[in-house]
Amino acid sequence: MGCDLGHWSVRGQKFYQKPQALLNAIELNENHVQYHYYDQVWESFDRSLLGKRSLDDIYRERAQQLRDSYDYLILSYSGGWDSRNILQTFIKNNIKLDCIHFRWPMKFVDNNFYPISRSKSSTNFLCEWDLVIKFDLNWLRKNHPDIRIEIVDWTDILLENSTFKDSRFDGIQQFSFMSNFGRQLSHSLVEREMVDKGLKVACISGVDKPVVELDDNNNFYLCFADTATTVCPPRLYNPHGNEYFYWTPDMPLVAFEQAHQVLKHLELNPQDQKVFGRDVDPEIIKALGGDAQRRKYELIHAKFNDENNLIKKIVYSEYDPNLFQADKPMRSLDNFKGNTKDFFLETNSQVAEVKKVWHGQWQSWLGQFKNKFQSPPGWFNQCKTKRFYVGKLNTQS
Repeated sequence: MGCDLGHWSVRGQKFYQKPQALLNAIELNENHVQYHYYDQVWESFDRSLLGKRSLDDIYRERAQQLRDSYDYLILSYSGGWDSRNILQTFIKNNIKLDCIHFRWPMKFVDNNFYPISRSKSSTNFLCEWDLVIKFDLNWLRKNHPDIRIEIVDWTDILLENSTFKDSRFDGIQQFSFMSNFGRQLSHSLVEREMVDKGLKVACISGVDKPVVELDDNNNFYLCFADTATTVCPPRLYNPHGNEYFYWTPDMPLVAFEQAHQVLKHLELNPQDQKVFGRDVDPEIIKALGGDAQRRKYELIHAKFNDENNLIKKIVYSEYDPNLFQADKPMRSLDNFKGNTKDFFLETNSQVAEVKKVWHGQWQSWLGQFKNKFQSPPGWFNQCKTKRFYVGKLNTQS
């Protein structure tokens, strides 16, 4: 049935754009905005199904479900492990995938625009093209010529005069830095082509790995974050063709079994339990000295990447930590210049005029939120769904 973006609620009133929910909360002097993403599906899931099948077998079933449900399948591929695992699932199970859609700032590759290094710093994100992705695409061309490859340069859209309208800021919902306008507003021309031919088309995204939490009583939970679900909005010409491979209401076993496998791993590997469910100790931050706020963010960021890498190891059987992938970026403390994974593009003189326009519009639009629901300023707080119980962590292992 495809996946929508969910909705937000403030005192029971529904909103389908996050900025509108935040503005309503400000008007009501309400401090809590609740996110909802198919809550009833996860609440009613039968947990007795957990631990009965391998994740690879469940992934195979999910891929086949998509193949049986649509005429044409497009995978939005990034080279990261979420989409890489989807691609491998289709290929190794001989399930037909029609197209790979890849979006990248192609004008800025292969021209010494940025240094190539294997540093895992998030600002080194563009090197994923040079070290991984272009080899992936060449391998596909050679070994699976039946899979159409579509490369879209999202920097084209930044040149449009209408790109930075307030309505588009509202639609971006989360990460309103300049580069993300191009990335998120770009779309697959193949998807439009196939829809216009009358085909039922799915555009498949990985979105994210399971968001899991461990409380002080060793209860282990699954939840869903709006920072993931809103980065792949459906297209107006194909509103029901948005398919999240893992976070799907059509097969809740996928996300629940991923979370269950993380729980089982923590029971067998108690040394890894420290990665989950605990805030950074304020005494550690104090002892480090210096800029306390920056040190706090750096430690939270390191902890987040540790958790992210551990989950990839658990839920993707072919995960290879030696395959280059930059760390996820931290929320910048530099007055939101957008200098995260798009650092070399955002700071380049070639886009200075465009960025000036973006920054003026962004400051005007952001002013209505009065610096509330932001941490740090310029970044909306992440909203999560309620927690869905997975199981109890057995600490006796």
